Amino acid sequence: MLGNLRSLWPQGLIIFALVMPLLLDVVRKAELTLVASKSQGRTSVHELQLVEISPPRLAVAFGWDDKSYILTSDSAWKSLLPHNKGINPGSQHGDNMQVALYQQLGCLDAIRLSLLNLYNMTADDQSQPPDFSKTEACFGTIRQALLCSADITLEKPERFIPATNDTPPSLYITGLGILHRCTNWQALHSLI
Repeated sequence: MLGNLRSLWPQGLIIFALVMPLLLDVVRKAELTLVASKSQGRTSVHELQLVEISPPRLAVAFGWDDKSYILTSDSAWKSLLPHNKGINPGSQHGDNMQVALYQQLGCLDAIRLSLLNLYNMTADDQSQPPDFSKTEACFGTIRQALLCSADITLEKPERFIPATNDTPPSLYITGLGILHRCTNWQALHSLI
């Protein structure tokens, strides 16, 4: 198998593809937390702690589940968030925190609602256009979350779309049926 890979990829990429999942596991097991204190109305970092975390990880094949996360299903989207939206009430320092996953899902939901609002507007609608400031901020949040998780699973395309005079060739990829190593978000959800 490695012989076939060597013919397709430069040697550096082969090493990267084999070692990166191991490195990501090590990084995910340690989380840097900043402990902040408030003095005279300003927050300053006074301690850096390394906290060992071990979120359960599973090899799962992407697929459609029994919930229909279509644009119009408010109840399905609400079921993704715990009752407190993953917000940890302030500690002794009064700092409120939120689990990043739930901030990211909230952002995806905000983008969904913006699309619905835009879709439901008619050409002759005289109402105020939707405010996209939260949607724009959420695109940044989702972009950073995707880059942070850096899923390096190789996905096989469902079909190849050949080039035309105006467009380069492309691949139609859904990721369905492909094994990914994922944090068990349902186990996290049950802890929150």
